[in-house]
Amino acid sequence: MRQFSIVLGALGLLAGFVIAISVLSGDSQGRVNLLYLLLLFVFLPVGSLLLSGVFLARKSSRGLAGWLLELPLWPTRVRQEALALVPGVERKYWLFYQTQLASLAFAVGGLIAFLLLLVGTDISFVWRSTLLQATDLLPLLQVLAIPWAFWGDAQPSLALLQQSQDFRLATPELTAAQLGQWWKYAFAAQVTYMVLPRAAMALLARSVYLSRQNVAEVTKSRKVVHVDSLNAVPMQGQLAPLVTKNRLNYLLIDWGSVPMVLAEALFDRIGKPGDVMRAGPLSKVDPGKFQRSESTAIIVAVKAWEPPMGELQDYLHSLPIEKNTEKLLLPLDWDNGGLRPVKDSDLQEWRRFCGTLGNWSVLTPGTSSGDSP
Repeated sequence: MRQFSIVLGALGLLAGFVIAISVLSGDSQGRVNLLYLLLLFVFLPVGSLLLSGVFLARKSSRGLAGWLLELPLWPTRVRQEALALVPGVERKYWLFYQTQLASLAFAVGGLIAFLLLLVGTDISFVWRSTLLQATDLLPLLQVLAIPWAFWGDAQPSLALLQQSQDFRLATPELTAAQLGQWWKYAFAAQVTYMVLPRAAMALLARSVYLSRQNVAEVTKSRKVVHVDSLNAVPMQGQLAPLVTKNRLNYLLIDWGSVPMVLAEALFDRIGKPGDVMRAGPLSKVDPGKFQRSESTAIIVAVKAWEPPMGELQDYLHSLPIEKNTEKLLLPLDWDNGGLRPVKDSDLQEWRRFCGTLGNWSVLTPGTSSGDSP
């Protein structure tokens, strides 16, 4: 998870830096529209903070980090560590914490770009508007400047607004140094509305996540005895049946991210599917996919060595499957040499899992190591 946080933070820092550079570079004469800076440094950060609150209030929300985690770019170990979190609350707050870190990195990247341009370039801040006049804009700027009222040089004035309006019509004596006075206001706005709120939100998100994680650890420790009892081989009636052949037209749901090089060997054993769906812990069910399918069986391929997760159980329960459809779960094990026999202990665990689902069977088309039903 640390690797994911580092990469996500680096992406946020780079994005903030590039976007700030593009906005602050201005036009061909280096003139930067002050209204654009208000949009970038004030209104967008405040809006995104409100949006973060909405995401946090929702029962199930992935946020920015959740969407990025879905991209097939992350190493398998990173995704597995994220999925090892307790489903629901713990993962939700972890994703929220990662989103705040990425947003804070974005704000810091924008601040770094702003400071570098102040040192290395001559920025002229101007503003243009068809509808607004200096007297219309001044009250808004004054309200936004209330948090840094102690910094007199960073307060807006009507005279400065009038001087910097429509730079194209400015008189020659209006120098870039005079127009550059807006940098203090822009810097204060960026720190006040962009950097500090995100830093506070990131600290809050971290605190909430750690507290939720502690609760989850206590819950896990209380369930140790219960988990040990599940690991013991139960009565035969609690095990899902084994199926060794499939002669039906089926829809294959690839939950285990089976490598494509194994597809031919797999299809030799169970036949070619009518259709293939990719799925995972963050996947949503598409009812239309099942309505259009003419398959009479559903086969869900999973990694045999991974323990059954709550997300898989929720996903299987949410599938819009007709009653007469055969439902099979296919544990697979492989290495660089191809498919290999599934361990008896892994097969037993998947049979227990399917036994809790109802009407699900375990498909073992010659891939088990000798276990019998």
